[in-house]
Amino acid sequence: MQGDEGGNSRRRRRTDPGAAREELLRRFHLTETEAAVAECLLRGTTYESGARQLGMSVNTLHSHVKAIHRKAGVSTSLEFVARFYAPD
Repeated sequence: MQGDEGGNSRRRRRTDPGAAREELLRRFHLTETEAAVAECLLRGTTYESGARQLGMSVNTLHSHVKAIHRKAGVSTSLEFVARFYAPD
């Protein structure tokens, strides 16, 4: 039932913010701030809204997004979201 575990893991990621944060830190070796920005990306938050929520400028958020892309080996935020939710 390996397929079931993957499905449950993906479901848990969507519903448990703590699980998502831990997975972001573990899989992609993100800093705490990068993980917070990544959570905004996963929710589909705009850069402006994410920057406001996290108390940083849009330029600073964008710098964190670039670091996330580099660490995850992707070119776009859409690719990052797809990689996060892809089965392991």
